[in-house]
Amino acid sequence: MIPLVILTLNNIELIHPVCEAIRLNTINQKFHLIFIEQGSKDGTLEYLSTLNFTHKTILRLPQNIGVSKGWNMAIRWIRRNMPEAKYIGFLNSDLRVEYNWLDPMIKVLKDKEKAGIVDNILVDWNNPDFIQSDGPKVEEGLYAFPYHMGKQVNQSSLPVLWGTMACCVFKTEVFDEIGLFDENFLVYSSDFDIQIRMKLYGYEIWHCPLSKARHYTFYTCNREKKADSKLAYYCGHDGEYFSKKWGIDIIKEFRRNIGIDINSSLIDIHGVVGDFSPRNPEIYEYNMEQELNVKSII
Repeated sequence: MIPLVILTLNNIELIHPVCEAIRLNTINQKFHLIFIEQGSKDGTLEYLSTLNFTHKTILRLPQNIGVSKGWNMAIRWIRRNMPEAKYIGFLNSDLRVEYNWLDPMIKVLKDKEKAGIVDNILVDWNNPDFIQSDGPKVEEGLYAFPYHMGKQVNQSSLPVLWGTMACCVFKTEVFDEIGLFDENFLVYSSDFDIQIRMKLYGYEIWHCPLSKARHYTFYTCNREKKADSKLAYYCGHDGEYFSKKWGIDIIKEFRRNIGIDINSSLIDIHGVVGDFSPRNPEIYEYNMEQELNVKSII
């Protein structure tokens, strides 16, 4: 049984196609849908309550607690109630998975011992011929956005510098070993943060081109920016915190070498070999203690 986590917040116009796509296109894998409902006012909660899935859980919250806390809430629930789960899927509420999307991703995680996470091809919601993401290759470096728009699709699974979390699957052991998502991130960057930590623990990021999903790019974010004037502040907070935590400018100075040679990248960033800690040790020590406490509770 594979738990699939979806955060919802005023998604009534999208949640039906998302859920129907999962129902119709998940072929061989048994799954358990876990919705983190964060105080929707548009009828999303009421709709979720009517869904007829064999395995479904709604974790209801009175308000939006942020992406990282929402993901962590789901992980904690899974570790307590589904301790046998070897994998955890995370899906945006603004995408539709395509036929047999899950099997190839699970196969990658089973076949690749060092793989900790696998993502898939993302195409445009309305125009499936338009490729949003086809697995950033290590040698191509890190782009400002994780999209190879319009480029030819990769034909085989491959390790990548970093993956998208719009539609991805983790090995559960990753969270047992390195801890959960850093809850100091409110909206963005916790996905980058956890992938950096995974690499430092020896895990690899993989991309599976045999799996595909249609993604309504930035739909939820753009809508929430209009509804919540503080969202821009939250995004700025996350970028500043990421930079302080890791000692590098967000995105631009994150070297592609970290996906190939940890030591050479650390020399470039920190000036020494083996200095895995960020430049703000107080923040890092607090987070590590927090992660260890979480692990002891599970």
